[in-house]
Amino acid sequence: MKPNQILLRTLFLFCVLLLCLNVSSQERYERFKTIASANGIESDSVTLFLQQWEKDEPDNAEMLYSWYICYLLRGTARIEVTDSLADFDFSKNSMLPDTLTQFKNLKITNIMLLKDRGNGLELYKKAFEYIDKDIELHPRLFELYCNKIDGLSHKYEYKYVASEALKLARLYHDSPDGWVDFYGTPLHNDSVAVGFNSTMESVISMLTASYEAELAEILIDNLISLYPDNVSWIEIKGGIYMWSCQFDKAIAYSSELLKTYPGNTMLLGIITYSYIQIGDTENAEKYAIEMSRSDDAETAEQGKQLLETLKSENSVNN
Repeated sequence: MKPNQILLRTLFLFCVLLLCLNVSSQERYERFKTIASANGIESDSVTLFLQQWEKDEPDNAEMLYSWYICYLLRGTARIEVTDSLADFDFSKNSMLPDTLTQFKNLKITNIMLLKDRGNGLELYKKAFEYIDKDIELHPRLFELYCNKIDGLSHKYEYKYVASEALKLARLYHDSPDGWVDFYGTPLHNDSVAVGFNSTMESVISMLTASYEAELAEILIDNLISLYPDNVSWIEIKGGIYMWSCQFDKAIAYSSELLKTYPGNTMLLGIITYSYIQIGDTENAEKYAIEMSRSDDAETAEQGKQLLETLKSENSVNN
């Protein structure tokens, strides 16, 4: 290394040290985001900043979370790039974007791609080592569990996503109070409930949209068992059947529930849409009329629109 390079590196390390002195973890986290935004998550400046922070506060929740984000983004970037290029036939594609042209000029082979993907998977693994340590040290920090579930979805680890969601559901059921944020501030139970419900709904939607309806059904069955008074989970099960094109099941399940919850807007929507999908316009129209009479303005409007669509289709067919 040349003398001027050594001097610049020394000055940089000194600046990083100054950034880490006498500041709160919240300020350090904001500085981490600023450095990453300005220099890129792959930059040495990010690594050096986090290394110094870890040295100063080895058990700090935000420091561990920052490492998690750092490794997750680095690993995900490599995996996504290699996955997109692994099956790309460079010999048949002369008109390539600049990034792909660079890869073509380097004559990347499948072996090199697999090596880089392996590196990405190692970084990905490292990310979860950090967040697992964070959860172990700060088990009442609610956001960590949600962010771990979100991180797993980056690599389409659907079984692990469902498994972690179920773990959180059981943990939250057994211990709904005493959750905190990154700064140890107690979270209001209502805000935790909103975050929990939102996370579960996102997981179920992702699993169903990814053709993992079986995993979604297992999760929703457990949620119904844990929270039998939560009508939302009961409704959503019918939605899973509908979204996964199990229309007969959606109709049978939701129709039975409608006896207990007459006028339920979500159930009416599921039944109507399912009948439309199987071509039973007579029953679809029947439930669309019921939707149009709903006290809920949005549901009533949807019912009216469906009725118009069904009548228009019937006139064309006749």
